Amino acid sequence: MNIFRKKVEILAENLHLFELNDEIIAKKFKIALRNVFPAAKNSDEGNLNRNKDMATSDYIPAKDPEFVTFGNNYSTVCASSAPELGLSAPELTQISGAVNEFNEAYVAMNAAKLVYEGLVDAKNVARASAVSVIRSFTREFKANPLVSPATLGALGVVVNNPSVPVAPVTQLTATGCSNGENLLRWNRNGNSSGTQFIIEAKIGDSGTWNLVWVSSTVRFTHENQIPGQKISYRVTAIRNGQASSPCDPFVLYSEGEGFELNLAA
Repeated sequence: MNIFRKKVEILAENLHLFELNDEIIAKKFKIALRNVFPAAKNSDEGNLNRNKDMATSDYIPAKDPEFVTFGNNYSTVCASSAPELGLSAPELTQISGAVNEFNEAYVAMNAAKLVYEGLVDAKNVARASAVSVIRSFTREFKANPLVSPATLGALGVVVNNPSVPVAPVTQLTATGCSNGENLLRWNRNGNSSGTQFIIEAKIGDSGTWNLVWVSSTVRFTHENQIPGQKISYRVTAIRNGQASSPCDPFVLYSEGEGFELNLAA
């Protein structure tokens, strides 16, 4: 087993001990690379330091994959043209050794990258699973009236600030359909998530508002109504035990006015 393959195995054995955090992995991975491959320096390409004449020469490829091809060709031509170039056997060994060392280091670096990328993928999967579990339990906690806001806060769950007033909804509309469905929509007017909307209605000129439904969205379908029958709607926003004032009522099928029924889809 060559030395670079062995170093990759050593690196892989140590990477699994890292905390699964992007920033920590990135820092420790770079440290591990420096420890396992002392000649390597921090760079996006993972290149070895080149001396100044190579760095500024136009014949040296800047990118590692291209340098692999260049180096192999350079070593091969040196070997085939050694007499013409005046190269001795030790010099040919020096050239081929340097090229081979880079090639092995380049292969080892790519293998190490795959190890790192695999760790990041595993971390992302584990995070998604943990988030799903936490959100599921948090929904249950929030729906449980016995769980206090203080406890939710201690869990680190974002709770709507009760000091922010609940705003009345705006732009309430209702559309009647021939199948007896009245389609309601309104604007939440900046009320945050977690706000619920109490929908009330009264038939004809009755002075009594009756609860119809409590919705968490800004639309509602009121079923089993009589097409053409006058009905008024209003919506009240409520959050953390605080309620807004009811919005301006919307009257559907006003008496004395013509109306047009929408055919149900």
